Amino acid sequence: MRRIPSFIYGHVLSALLLGLTGGSVLDLQAVLIFSSVMAGCALASGLVCWLWPGFAGPGWQLWLVGAIANPLFLAAGFFSYQDFDCLVGNKTGWNCMLTDLEPTVMAICLVPPLVGLVVRRLARR
Repeated sequence: MRRIPSFIYGHVLSALLLGLTGGSVLDLQAVLIFSSVMAGCALASGLVCWLWPGFAGPGWQLWLVGAIANPLFLAAGFFSYQDFDCLVGNKTGWNCMLTDLEPTVMAICLVPPLVGLVVRRLARR
């Protein structure tokens, strides 16, 4: 049986904890949804990291691929692009109410690959 790489442990578990933290502000249903979506998306980007650059690849490539290949990061980037007028303040109103969350979601998606790299580094010692 093959071992699960330490990068995946750190990447997915930190995404799960970030989802738990974010959902705990609301209710139990939000905790379950946020944590499962964050962990699932981190697992998907981990699979892309497995294909390229590989788990033994350079840290900067793993971080970059782990962040950009995250489906949640891509969705938030797409919605930020669509709501660019709201984001820069050229348009206001009810349609722009949740526009400020998109860059926050993108920033949160940058953290799990970094934690995965730290866990990988600690496991090598």
